[in-house]
Amino acid sequence: MAIPTVANFDINQIPYEGSPTFRADASYVWSHLPVVIDGLNASIGVMNTQISEVNENTLSASDSANKALVSETAAASSANFKGVWNSATSYTVPSSVSVDGVSYRALQANTNQNPTTATAYWEINLPFTGAIGNINNPLLDLPLKNSLAMKQGVGSVTFTRATTATYVDRYGILKTAAIDQPRFEKEGLLIEGASTNLLTYSNNFANAAWTLGANTTITSTTKTAPDETTTATTLSTTLAGEAVLHRNITSTTEDTYSLFVKGAAGVSGKIAMYDGTVFRETQFTCDGNWHRYEVTLSSTLFVRVYLDSASEIDIYGVQLENLPFASSYIPTTTGTVTREGDLCHFNYNNNSQAGFAESTTIMDYNFLGDIGSSVRYLMYKDVNYRAFVFSYLRSYEGSSIFATTDTPPVNARLGSVYNNIDTTMFINGTLIDSGAGVPEESTAGNIYIGSTNAGTGHMYGHIKNLRIYDKALTPEEMRIA
Repeated sequence: MAIPTVANFDINQIPYEGSPTFRADASYVWSHLPVVIDGLNASIGVMNTQISEVNENTLSASDSANKALVSETAAASSANFKGVWNSATSYTVPSSVSVDGVSYRALQANTNQNPTTATAYWEINLPFTGAIGNINNPLLDLPLKNSLAMKQGVGSVTFTRATTATYVDRYGILKTAAIDQPRFEKEGLLIEGASTNLLTYSNNFANAAWTLGANTTITSTTKTAPDETTTATTLSTTLAGEAVLHRNITSTTEDTYSLFVKGAAGVSGKIAMYDGTVFRETQFTCDGNWHRYEVTLSSTLFVRVYLDSASEIDIYGVQLENLPFASSYIPTTTGTVTREGDLCHFNYNNNSQAGFAESTTIMDYNFLGDIGSSVRYLMYKDVNYRAFVFSYLRSYEGSSIFATTDTPPVNARLGSVYNNIDTTMFINGTLIDSGAGVPEESTAGNIYIGSTNAGTGHMYGHIKNLRIYDKALTPEEMRIA
């Protein structure tokens, strides 16, 4: 960098203190001071210009790197992403790869076809558009990890349930929630419909309702239980393969039998159901910790617990219910007990987009099990309704926008985007289906989480990280949101 010279000024004439001509020479400097200052200002100006050019080049390089990173990150979120392209690897549709930070999607099966040049085999997959800022600016941001508090949004969330209910907290401890108290497990907010435990004395195995095996004894009723009380029961048998516990119970509907079991590492056995024709079981092998096991059958005549060897186990909290999977444990004593369904909602106005405007909804969900063809609602609006329905994947307002025959995954990140033309559905960042239709038309009413406003169509599962945007997020945003 060249520094401008100062005209008519001899730097050798600058006086130094102690020189014999210091006072005389100082007048020379003072007379040329304005010229010196102008020269210094010019030098500083040149330096600032060059610094700005360096900063601009640095920012440009950083921006390019960030764009490449986002493009590669977006692609990597897809289950079809195979990493950096390798000439020796065979790729099939719809595989995607990365080359120099850019993602490419396979158009046809190939080997040793460079994505940057073989356009018949590859196309650029979700090129970066620069529009990623929308992800961090939702209308509604509802984490649902340990409270109903909104991170972003208007108003508050209302939750009701007419009975107490149990849940397993993030530390694995069985807890009981009071009436109208939400339940948060490690997977998020638990939403269940009503269910009844058909087995009385669900934790009193010394009661006459239960039959012990001929070689089985109850050696303790004060072991530490899943809820950390001393109410677990120890069953001990001297005969391998014995049915250590038996209960006759008649039910003509599809039922699920469940039980908490704990034993020394390696102790094994099974819980079993019989309907008069079919004998169905679930095997378990203990590891020293509490685990809940379940088995489902079309109808029931009796339920049992077997041990494979002469050994012992601790048991707690047996349940039989008319569901194709086990819901949260319902304690009973002298009679059957029903846990009522959860109802959770928040106000639609200012928390979601309306008036046929573009919008996006994203959430994480987790089902307790497969409920078959029954309708299950993840979100439902009670006025001019919009719903996410998951007997099959579809989103509709009045009638179906689209439907697929795909069975939804048990847990996933779901996204629905309306862009003023059609609605698209994403699962884990991958576009599943799309169709023409309008998802909403009114700001009135409430949005219900995990059921309808009438308390039907419960999802039986968890929801968390619920976000609603007043924009149609781009495909690359949906990949990384």
